[in-house]
Amino acid sequence: LKSLGAKALLIGEALLDAISPIVASSQPVNNKELAKTLTGPEDIALVLRTSGTSGNKKTVPYTLRTLCVGAMCVARSWGLEAHDVNLNMMPLHHVGGIVRNLLAPLLSSGSVVLTTGFDAGFFWDTALMTPYTPTWYYAVPTMHHAILEEGRSRNPGQHNASCGIRMIANAGGGLLPSLAVELREFFAGATVLPSYGMTECMPISTPPIGYALEKPGTSGVSVGPEIVIFGDISKEAFLEPGAIGYIMVRGEPLFAGYEGNESANKDSFTKNGWFNTGDMGYLDEEGYLFITGRSKEVINRGGEIISPVEIEDAVLGHPRVRTSLAFVVPHDVLQESIGIVIVSEPGAKRVDLPELQKYLLHTLQPSKWPQVIVYMNDLPKNMGNKPLRINLAQRFGIPELRDGLPPSSRSYEATCPPRTATIKDPIPAALVVPSPESSLAVLRSHPSVAEAIVIPSPVGSEPKALAAFIKLRDPDADTAVETAAIADEVSRAVHDYDRPRDLVVVDAIPLLEDGSVDIPALALKARPVEGEAGPVERVVANIFRDVLRIDSAEYVGKDTDFFEKGGDSLKAGRMAGIIRKTLGVDIRAQTIISNSSVSSLVTILSDQLPPTHPVFNDKPSVHEPDDKPKPKRPPPVAKNQARAAALAVHAIPLVLLRPMRRLGAWLIFANILCFYKVVLGWVAADAPTRLAQIILAVAVVGILFVGIILPLIALAAKWIIIGRYKAG
Repeated sequence: LKSLGAKALLIGEALLDAISPIVASSQPVNNKELAKTLTGPEDIALVLRTSGTSGNKKTVPYTLRTLCVGAMCVARSWGLEAHDVNLNMMPLHHVGGIVRNLLAPLLSSGSVVLTTGFDAGFFWDTALMTPYTPTWYYAVPTMHHAILEEGRSRNPGQHNASCGIRMIANAGGGLLPSLAVELREFFAGATVLPSYGMTECMPISTPPIGYALEKPGTSGVSVGPEIVIFGDISKEAFLEPGAIGYIMVRGEPLFAGYEGNESANKDSFTKNGWFNTGDMGYLDEEGYLFITGRSKEVINRGGEIISPVEIEDAVLGHPRVRTSLAFVVPHDVLQESIGIVIVSEPGAKRVDLPELQKYLLHTLQPSKWPQVIVYMNDLPKNMGNKPLRINLAQRFGIPELRDGLPPSSRSYEATCPPRTATIKDPIPAALVVPSPESSLAVLRSHPSVAEAIVIPSPVGSEPKALAAFIKLRDPDADTAVETAAIADEVSRAVHDYDRPRDLVVVDAIPLLEDGSVDIPALALKARPVEGEAGPVERVVANIFRDVLRIDSAEYVGKDTDFFEKGGDSLKAGRMAGIIRKTLGVDIRAQTIISNSSVSSLVTILSDQLPPTHPVFNDKPSVHEPDDKPKPKRPPPVAKNQARAAALAVHAIPLVLLRPMRRLGAWLIFANILCFYKVVLGWVAADAPTRLAQIILAVAVVGILFVGIILPLIALAAKWIIIGRYKAG
């Protein structure tokens, strides 16, 4: 209290006995004396703690002036008027709840409905069934999701809600563009405004009141402080529009500094008063701010800066994903890779890593695909309801990634910790173990299946992949049709990682003498005969082995997937180069990414190969593995560069060509001067005329001789003398 300069302490009578020993030296005052103690504009009127998403919490004191300026910035930027009613479900120990939801309505002569906490049902009860008729609300993304779900459940089949909400503002994290569109469509006619602010400066930016989501992902324009982007904070180096850097702010309503933490103030403020928000982003040409992530949250994958928000927005589009959180995972080569926390929709089956990557094929570049997946019941958050992505890989205990790890070694499950947990507290996570029992139960209950068994796949390098072997009740049934129908039913009934990779129809389940399943016999049935593969398929399979370092004993067939075997965008580029060199087909890395199975690539390559290509003759020169010994060539015989003949050739430019160039230039120069006098009759009667003739002659020599004639001679010499030695 002394450090704050507090003049009085207001407490209830019930706490008087408990607090008296602490402030024994202070004297109680009555209400009349208290009324004389007025708060001035520069007095501390509020003290809050930062959320601690990037480390230790810090204390932020607010002056009365800062609070009033911030509240009026909010009111003006959102166009709040006396008839507006705010429905507040945000906590009032949070800067957003205090400044945006309480002070801004009051200072604009409006009204606010205060609730005891968030309740999506109560939101709709208040919005539809009370005389208050709220006109706007301000909430975090998780609240928006809950409000939408509750609204849809109350009006099944109705695509929008009829209520008085004219404006929806976002708080506590980035508003995903997809969620913004959902809100605008459901609250017909409402303006959806992302906003940006923090405990140290509230507000910072928001779009204009007429914003129609024409700039997806933006946090708007400045509504108070100056906003700039620095590349190097120590040098205060400003970046051009569009360049990603550190978001810096200066000016009201920015706070003056952390209380009792000079080291934090020194680290946060530059010498010219710019405050480092800790966020990364960029400004466009019109001054709109785009936040790409916290400086400690952005993912630096091999030098490529990736925004976690972009990944989350793409993943959130999957119909079985309720919410997601992207985070950094250490990588032995790229330094950092991408992990994703998935919270599935209630009742939905979990999407596994290969299926998620296939879904992201057309929305994200492969370099931005998640390489680790963690299934949770909710996102880890702090007391302020902000997701905590910093140090997640360490908290989960995820080891450093390396190339070649199968998806099963990159799939985890964990339980969300309490919100009192810090970013240093561990979150126990375990590798997902596929369950053969779940798919086996579905197979045995299917009317077309007489017998079934699910075992670890006897082929392939994926240690936890499953394979199913079934015997059909009707031996004359169309095998392809039946297996497709059975596989579809299994895929809808179990998690993706519990789904058998192979579904093989057999005449009978082979058994040993002791009654156990004959696994080697099943392996022979699961693995196609090598001779069934065509010549192009064999070449592509060999290239798969080389690029992905697949053991020669492991089967690679038409259904083998590039990414399931540990491929990535870098390896796709290498594979495209080998295909171009081996088969002479111009193929790009993106083509391999879009057609990642062996069969898909074989189809594309076969369409481009002529019938006379050596691959169709099975010539061994088509492709040789990298580890196959190459015939040794005799070492080249080095020649002495000091020989007289070599020195004579080297001297030609100096001894012959250079003098000829100068001689040619002077001859043309002299002929031009003669041309003036003899042909044109232009005689230099005075010094200025002579100077003009000389300048013109020099210009002609420079353009005609040096700029045109000599380059043509050089090109002709190249193709006449050297061209005949060109390869091919």
